[in-house]
Amino acid sequence: NNDILYGIIHLDTAKANSEEPKKYPFKLCALMTAKEIQHKYGIYPDDLPKRSRKHPEFLGQLAIGRSIMKGDINQINWSNLKLFKSQSSIKNDSMKKSVSITQSVMKEYVGVAVERMNSSNNINNKPIPIMVIDKHNNYYGIEWILIVNIIHRNVDVGISFKYDRNRNVFIAKAIYLDKSEIESKHKLIGLKYNYCQNIPDFSLKKFKFKSNKPGVGLTDEDDEAASDISIDLQNEVRRLQQMVDQEQRRSIQLNQQLMNERQQQQQQLLVLQQQNQQYLNNYNNMYAVNHQQQQWPQQQQQHQQQYLNNSNTHPHQQYFPNI
Repeated sequence: NNDILYGIIHLDTAKANSEEPKKYPFKLCALMTAKEIQHKYGIYPDDLPKRSRKHPEFLGQLAIGRSIMKGDINQINWSNLKLFKSQSSIKNDSMKKSVSITQSVMKEYVGVAVERMNSSNNINNKPIPIMVIDKHNNYYGIEWILIVNIIHRNVDVGISFKYDRNRNVFIAKAIYLDKSEIESKHKLIGLKYNYCQNIPDFSLKKFKFKSNKPGVGLTDEDDEAASDISIDLQNEVRRLQQMVDQEQRRSIQLNQQLMNERQQQQQQLLVLQQQNQQYLNNYNNMYAVNHQQQQWPQQQQQHQQQYLNNSNTHPHQQYFPNI
């Protein structure tokens, strides 16, 4: 019936009395409609809290002043990022890859993703807004997911950024290893368009940063992954080279096509000029003939008149006009 559901939260006395200060003392007990709450607790619908997604402060977080830039990447503290591990039940083992990567390489991959995002109008390359809830700090808000491709493993991860409006910076907060986790948090915002619908599925088994020094901090899984890096990179370079070659061939074909079209246009223009000149010559010739034809009767008439005049003046002389 599209009724709004309200969460009924009770105090967990066991956690409230616990000596561990980080224990969250509340728990969700039920989801109820406004009528059910009024019937059970006597609270009228007008007295219920407004939806969090309708608060102006929350909606204002959707209007960011700019996009993520490379300057924001330089401020990332990779060791402080929270890792959201995969909770997916995907049975495809090929998606359950392990990734071990240095911070410097990861920074380069994020830079590629940022450049692709800012140079494309494709909505699939834009950051994905998600709702995050920090129950320990009593905070909820919006963060922005940037999908980053780990090229040497051919997998994706999501990096979330929080926009600090006062400082006008994006602060990296977490790394997501599973698309389903991102999509579930994206749906909490309640937008009409699903920004995740065209994002390929991904689900990583493990993700860790390793030392930039060779041979330090490597595990068996890292060795296995490292053995595939060379092949993966070679395949990626080959694929990119093929794309470059294809674009070059396409550029050559387009240039040749333009040259052919230009030559055809020049030939057509030359033919038109010749036709115009021929038309002009024909017109001049016809004008000259018509002009002579018009002058001939006048000359005959003048000669006849001159003959008559001479005959009247000298009746015994014969006049031969000079025709």
